[in-house]
Amino acid sequence: MRAILAAGSLAAIAAAMIYTANPGAALRREPGAFYARILEQRAGASRSSIWARRGDGWLAHTTSKESRELISGSGTVIIVSDQVKARSTFDRVARGLSPFATPESNCMQKPGGQPASGQLAGETRILGQRVLMLQELRGPRVRWTDWAAPELGCLVLQSTGEIRKSPDQPWQLALLLKTEEVQAGTYPDWLFALPADYREMSPGQVVSMITKGQGGSSEALRSVDSSYYANPARLNDGVQPAEVR
Repeated sequence: MRAILAAGSLAAIAAAMIYTANPGAALRREPGAFYARILEQRAGASRSSIWARRGDGWLAHTTSKESRELISGSGTVIIVSDQVKARSTFDRVARGLSPFATPESNCMQKPGGQPASGQLAGETRILGQRVLMLQELRGPRVRWTDWAAPELGCLVLQSTGEIRKSPDQPWQLALLLKTEEVQAGTYPDWLFALPADYREMSPGQVVSMITKGQGGSSEALRSVDSSYYANPARLNDGVQPAEVR
């Protein structure tokens, strides 16, 4: 689930970008779609996140009280802030590719051909889904294990991060991500909602509007804004979710 943590980092720097969509909205059924609610537990704290995929391949990711992030398979990323009716679109940047591996590679390769982290260590089932266990040792004291579901586009349904003080000591759980709910063939419409009246603006502008200019100018936020302004074709992709529906 390291991929999920990386994909959520951009939204995390704009923590005030709160979504207001109705989680109780109707589900849409499509072949190839899925919906998963995932719980992350770390250092005694926990938070929930949602991943979903539409039948056309678009992904959506959101964490409670943060922005929604829409990701296309071609590299387009759209950060959506319902609170101020704004969106920030990035065109064809590396982070826009699917954060998961490809089913064709048995969940061992990313869409660009790069190897996925870990080696195949077994197979089991989680919440009725077949999952492949991928494990990676980072030196003698850190171990990561992911359980990826090939039938859900290699979505990681569970992940653990373990540490130990020395090679002769037992492993201690430091991070756990587990899926609390998963539904194949369906997704919530509200996750992909992109109303036509939402204004296009940089993440920095959105944070400034929400915080009334008190959002700061961290190095991370400046870096994201630089990436945003470096993609002037962001409104001309032609495959944005608002135009698909």
